[in-house]
Amino acid sequence: MVKIKTEKGKITADIVGSHELIQKEIIATSIYLTGLLAMSTNMSFDAAALMIMQQSTLAHRQTMDDLGKEE
Repeated sequence: MVKIKTEKGKITADIVGSHELIQKEIIATSIYLTGLLAMSTNMSFDAAALMIMQQSTLAHRQTMDDLGKEE
């Protein structure tokens, strides 16, 4: 089970189960959220998926830079 809550930019998650189940549920959730973004912005699923990955990578890199951490 994966339960995700977002509120004003703060994200929390409760995750329970085998790593196989968790992986499947996270991927299914990603597909669902990508579809929502695609519909709400009138872009293709592929474009929405690419945008999510690019923005996630940039945000993660910026956060790590701000914290002074290397990956």
